[in-house]
Amino acid sequence: MYYKIAQLILTPGQKANSTNEIFVAQPNANKENLAGRLFILIGIESKKADNLKVINFLIDRLNHNYYQNEKLILCERIKGLKPEYIFESALAKTNKNLAEFIHAEKIKLDLSLINVTVGVIYKNSLHFTNWGKNKALIIYKNKKGANQAEYKSINIIEQTKDSGSKKQTGLTKLFTNVVSGSIPVNGYFIFTNEALPEYLSNKQLINIITALPPAGAAEQIKNMLTKINAYVSFLGIIIKNTAGQQSEEPKKQIKPLHTLQPEITTQIYQPRPSQNKFEENRLKQAGTGQISTQTSINGLNTTEETTEKLLTAAGVVINFKKLIAIFNKILIKINPKTIFGTAKNNKIFLLGDKIFLKRKSKRLSMKKTIHFLKNFMLGARCFFKIITGKDKIIKSYNKIKLTEKINNSKYWLSNNAILSIKWFKKLNKKNKILLIIVIICLILLAQNLLVLNLKNKRIKYQQTYVNLIKSIEQKQNQIAANLLYSNEAGAKKLLNEIKKLLPQLPQKTKGQKEQYSRLSGEYKQQLEKIRHVIKIESLTELADFTNLNGQAKPINLIFIPNANNKIYIGDSEQKSIYSFDVTDNLATAITDLKLPIKKLYCCPVADKNNNIYYFNSGSIIKLNTETEEITNLTINLTGNLQNIASVSSFNNRLYLLDKQNNQIYRYNKTADGFTGMQEWIKESVDFSNAVSVSIDGHIYILKSNGELLKFLKGQKQDFEIEIIEPALEQPTKVIISPKQKYIYILEPGEQRLAVFDKTGKFLLQYYADQFTDLKDFTIDETDKKIYFLNGTSIYGVEGTHFEE
Repeated sequence: MYYKIAQLILTPGQKANSTNEIFVAQPNANKENLAGRLFILIGIESKKADNLKVINFLIDRLNHNYYQNEKLILCERIKGLKPEYIFESALAKTNKNLAEFIHAEKIKLDLSLINVTVGVIYKNSLHFTNWGKNKALIIYKNKKGANQAEYKSINIIEQTKDSGSKKQTGLTKLFTNVVSGSIPVNGYFIFTNEALPEYLSNKQLINIITALPPAGAAEQIKNMLTKINAYVSFLGIIIKNTAGQQSEEPKKQIKPLHTLQPEITTQIYQPRPSQNKFEENRLKQAGTGQISTQTSINGLNTTEETTEKLLTAAGVVINFKKLIAIFNKILIKINPKTIFGTAKNNKIFLLGDKIFLKRKSKRLSMKKTIHFLKNFMLGARCFFKIITGKDKIIKSYNKIKLTEKINNSKYWLSNNAILSIKWFKKLNKKNKILLIIVIICLILLAQNLLVLNLKNKRIKYQQTYVNLIKSIEQKQNQIAANLLYSNEAGAKKLLNEIKKLLPQLPQKTKGQKEQYSRLSGEYKQQLEKIRHVIKIESLTELADFTNLNGQAKPINLIFIPNANNKIYIGDSEQKSIYSFDVTDNLATAITDLKLPIKKLYCCPVADKNNNIYYFNSGSIIKLNTETEEITNLTINLTGNLQNIASVSSFNNRLYLLDKQNNQIYRYNKTADGFTGMQEWIKESVDFSNAVSVSIDGHIYILKSNGELLKFLKGQKQDFEIEIIEPALEQPTKVIISPKQKYIYILEPGEQRLAVFDKTGKFLLQYYADQFTDLKDFTIDETDKKIYFLNGTSIYGVEGTHFEE
């Protein structure tokens, strides 16, 4: 067991002017081994009934978000995934949960009255966050001399404030930063509310806590406080580190590790354990003088050997020191002086023997041996470079002509190979064996380096992958918080960052594909929320006109609600008009053999008597919706009918948008047709890319680039619609509601209908994957429905924007 923990809570009952609670989690052995133990110390300085509800909610959510975190399963598999990361994620989720809970329960929460500390003790590491006036004291041994020792304490929260930690901000974000560090060996950590250190002195606390185990110390403090005061609440959590040696130097300060605000930054200040051991050795030498220099050096050598063993890679492993020693022995044996004999061995050779040996020395001289080893090492170096640094080799080849480089390499390899073979044949059997052993050792060394390099790459790859997933998840949590507080600008910025990070996720294994699918799915959902997309999952088909006419190709539609609740659909190619009764779901065709339809131009318009008008070649067709009779009317056009981009009607007057002449022509209704043409626009405008016109008293002109112009009495008004995502690029039609506050813009290319209010503010957009051939739409504002013409069918959709 790495630690002992005890809790202290003493309240005056009904006399209390605050609500307090302490929670220490009791996880099973497996969860405690993976994630440690969670503890919470919380108090609210008021007696409201909602306080207990808030406290119970926080305790429940923190415990659930930490121990039920899906990342907990990965702790054993991924080395880089530490408990503090899970702790941070749990705090971020709890912030979000608290904001939703307060909003749903309609609780007025004054954060200045809350004092809360939440922490996790894992082995001898401690991670905690604090809000309010609670205290965090670390108690450790301070060595003054060889025989004198006393305990000292430090207020960690004051230390972190001095180190420049950010102030706690946010409407309902209680947990905004995390302090991380290690409890000194045989050291203590005590978390208390503001009252406890004021009633007991620092010396009293140290004497009690260091003399008794945590549970006994808690009872002793409770007995003392009961006699002192009966009107104040006291809270405390005592933690003792029971792992390690007694003499280990404590860590004097714990500094902030992470910040959990929307822009997360990371700073690591925590000292390493090896630094403490080194400091301990230095203090022992300076204080007692009993440790000699040789002992220190021997200790360092032992540490070095131990470290090498621990850092040795798995697989075929070569001890470099042993390899060098073996290599030196081999060179000594190959050394001519050893082979030939020297004055040291006092051996006597005959003249014939000396001559024989000298001839043999020409075959195996030290100079040749060194030359061979030099060439061999150069070749091995090139081999290692190819293994460990392919990119550098490729860059160097780019500087020289490839053909010349290949030729030089072939010549060098063939020349040295021939020389090496000849030299090897001249060696005696013993030297050949020794040389083969050296080559095998070098091959094993190369294999070991290759294994080590691959292992390091895998570790680096896995760590990069884990960090990338963590970064995306943190940004998605921040987006959820921003959306909760209607901060769409901040959410859009984070979504753009996630968009750049997602392609970096590998998708080689099944697990990687699942992770990518999960993160990309969350990204799409959040993107749709930012874009205010109403995704229509299933469309209801009302009518398919190929069932009425196998060659039907409808191009437009118009809804007449006041007359007979029918939709009228024009089919220019089949020279027909279809009607569809939305009440009976009955489709029929309207024809008149006496007045055949030649061609239907532009979109249909209706007057206040519910008559519908279509352009028919050089005339206008009038359809009486009550009798469904067709009448031919005259109109005097100034130019080619092909230049008429759109038509609209208002107060029984007809308005024609002429994109060639950059003009809107107004006609008055007569019994036989439309006459009295007037130029309505009174200033210079550009209608060359205009696509649609609609009127509600003002005239609105929609351009193909998404721009919407507003005119009154022939003059352009200051007006523009809000930019949406994705931006309007090829809209085809605009409808302005004369009775309600909405503007509708259809964009078939993006399979959507965008809705704005008449101030230009974007409200939402309807989208469906089935809108593959979107042609036209019409609105039934009475029954709050939208009808779409897609291909040869009509679809009905319930309008949700009417509730805005």
